[in-house]
Amino acid sequence: MPKQSVDTNLRFRIAEIKKISSYENSPKKLNIDPKKIKKSNIGFGLKIEIDEQNGFILIYLKFDNNILIDNVDYNIFGIESLYVFQIKNFQEKYIDQKTKKLIIPDDVMISFLNIAIAGTRGMFAVLLKTPKYKKIVLPIFNVKNIWTDAKKRLRETKKLK
Repeated sequence: MPKQSVDTNLRFRIAEIKKISSYENSPKKLNIDPKKIKKSNIGFGLKIEIDEQNGFILIYLKFDNNILIDNVDYNIFGIESLYVFQIKNFQEKYIDQKTKKLIIPDDVMISFLNIAIAGTRGMFAVLLKTPKYKKIVLPIFNVKNIWTDAKKRLRETKKLK
């Protein structure tokens, strides 16, 4: 297995963790029979902002869980969260001095995304009240692919080299 480059000098703190919003629609409220819940789908949204001046990376996540019963789509629960990471010496470490473009290593961003996704899963576990919903298993996310897609969008906005 090839060695990965890991920035052992990376110093960061989680400056903020915030539940922006969440919802849970009970089967009773939706007027559905919980026994008919067979399959659910997770919708996933991601937005990344980078504050170069202050060394912050902001990761906004959104999860929505939907079920399909009798060809009707029901939005049963969801959450939006924010994770703010502050990196020490951000300008020196991650901004190319010639081009002034960001150069953030993949392993750093994948680590931050893993932290944010795992934390948001934890919020779900604490917030869900409906016993039937607590049995729904959330999938494992391929964070490498998520970062690859997000990196493309950041490059399109000219914020990342």
